[in-house]
Amino acid sequence: MHYYRSSCCHGQRTVNGGQRRDAGCFVQIINLLNRDYPAPTAIALCCQVLHTIRALLLGSPVAHGVFVSVVGYDTLQQVLLERCNVPPRAMLQAVIAMLLQVC
Repeated sequence: MHYYRSSCCHGQRTVNGGQRRDAGCFVQIINLLNRDYPAPTAIALCCQVLHTIRALLLGSPVAHGVFVSVVGYDTLQQVLLERCNVPPRAMLQAVIAMLLQVC
């Protein structure tokens, strides 16, 4: 299952080259979670994906807007829960750090 929302680039909105590059970056990062991994690997990868997205969003309202329109927090949540039925503490800490950054 691929989580790319193609309407973001082909819908009513126009995006500049930088936003399109950011969109592709977020899609590639989320798509890392499209495969099944052993539990320890899946948890570590989920945490790394969260840390990477957080770093890309840090201090950039434009990147945040692109992330929300292309991937969205609902899709991120779905992907994370598919990979880890019961999120471990490290993953929850990464999610909380991301939320604190956005607020």
